[in-house]
Amino acid sequence: MELMNCIECHEIFVHSGTFGQLCTKCSKKESLLLREVKDYLRRKPKATILEIQEDLNIPSNIVLRWKKENRI
Repeated sequence: MELMNCIECHEIFVHSGTFGQLCTKCSKKESLLLREVKDYLRRKPKATILEIQEDLNIPSNIVLRWKKENRI
C-alpha cells in the first residue's frame, strides 16, 4: 500500500495496488460514467469521441483514456 494523488480530483488516498489511480469516490463516479458511455455506444456504435462528449457531457480526455485502456 502506498499514498497516491487521485488523477481526477487530486486528493491523497491509500492505493492498494488492485485498482487504477483513482480514489474510491472518483472510481465509483467513473464506473457510472463508463456504463453510460457503453450504453450510448450500443445505441450509436459509430459515435465519435466528440459526439460522446457533447451528448453525454463527459470530457474528451476521460473518453480518450478509456479508449487507450481498451475499456470502450
